[in-house]
Amino acid sequence: MIETEDDLRDLFDTEDGFAVIARVTGPDDFDLSLPVIVNDGTQAVDVYGDTNVEASQVDFLAMDVDIVGVQTGMAVSFPQVDSADPVHRRLIGKTFIVKRIAAAEPGTSTIFLKE
Repeated sequence: MIETEDDLRDLFDTEDGFAVIARVTGPDDFDLSLPVIVNDGTQAVDVYGDTNVEASQVDFLAMDVDIVGVQTGMAVSFPQVDSADPVHRRLIGKTFIVKRIAAAEPGTSTIFLKE
């Protein structure tokens, strides 16, 4: 359970292999590297107002304090991912675009990406 700022930092620790580094670049030489937790699950897509389908979508969880300045349309890459991890393998050599930023748990946001 995350109760303190230290608990949140521990969750995003890249030393234990759980989090990875994402690099976000944008206009005006914006360049930010931050620890994130990648999710390659599914995202509900509203089709007709009362029907949902599942669509594969890459997204990541990040701490709010780390994403200051990140905006939709910016480029995201994952320069140091583990090729043995099936979720991370999909990220190797690819650049994604920030599609949407949504509040998640307290102190975090989910960044939705498109290829």
